[in-house]
Amino acid sequence: MGMDPSASAPPDQERPSAPGAASSAPAAATHASRLAWLDALRGIAALVVVFDHASYSYLADCRRELMPEFNTSRYGIMVFFLVSGYIIPASLERRGCVRRFWVGRLFRIHPLWALVVTALLAADLAGVAQVRDFGSQGVLSAAVAHVTLLQELLGTPNLLLVLWTLSYEMAFYLLVVALFRVRLHRRSVGVSVALAVLAALSVVAGVTLPPSALSGALGTGRLIALASCAMAVAICCACAKSPALSLFGAVLGGVLALRRGASTAAGAVAIQANGSGDANQDWLLSWHSDTVFQMKNRKSGLCLGISGASTANGAQAAQFPCDGSAYLGWAFTE
Repeated sequence: MGMDPSASAPPDQERPSAPGAASSAPAAATHASRLAWLDALRGIAALVVVFDHASYSYLADCRRELMPEFNTSRYGIMVFFLVSGYIIPASLERRGCVRRFWVGRLFRIHPLWALVVTALLAADLAGVAQVRDFGSQGVLSAAVAHVTLLQELLGTPNLLLVLWTLSYEMAFYLLVVALFRVRLHRRSVGVSVALAVLAALSVVAGVTLPPSALSGALGTGRLIALASCAMAVAICCACAKSPALSLFGAVLGGVLALRRGASTAAGAVAIQANGSGDANQDWLLSWHSDTVFQMKNRKSGLCLGISGASTANGAQAAQFPCDGSAYLGWAFTE
């Protein structure tokens, strides 16, 4: 009868380690220290975002003075996206498996998302909070758009304003998987430069599509149904064992991620386009005094204002929460 040598060793006796095991601890410590700066950046960005949202109601005067010099909204969002741009490709490359990547991402996001949405709906039923009006859009299409997390790119108002970031996060996942499967994930700089050049050329040539081109041609409901089916097929195929099927799914997801929609996010710039009849082109006027009024977008529920509360010529007009700030006020002049 054989015996396991490790079982007979005293509890306090050090067991022999396999070759290379001694170096694993320092390597793990080095890896942790390399990611510590990312955690620090995320912590700073989180505090900036908290300040940005709180300043609308509690520090309005401070916000008006600060925003022209330091746009806290753009800083926090940019840092979070940069951190994701570093971690997500590294996570996929570390796993080396698209299936494990998608399972990890979906279980990381959807449970908390479902909890928050359920809490919001419960608060609405209790009369504590109010769910945003979706206008003429059906409840089913809005629900499907939110389940895909692509509602911001599918012209659907966010049930909760902050959910718009998840749409770009999901689009980034789809793009990263596509680059990984076509073996271009290590050439992200070249891909980014190429896409930026193509975007700039399309703007110069005047061949850009209006934000609501697809929803105007197909209808929001049909677009959501088509996009959700394409996303399900893309993820399932990308996780398949067949190399050809996996490549097809990854590329389909990448194409889907590049789909441009009418934004309902705070800070989205207002763009003029041919009239399509979509809700994102409708603005409701509400008077705040005898001479000053605000313009609220029917799709996003946000008000038109000047970015950074700027008073300079050429400043961009964008949509922001309707909090009564002076930079959201408009007046008729002779």
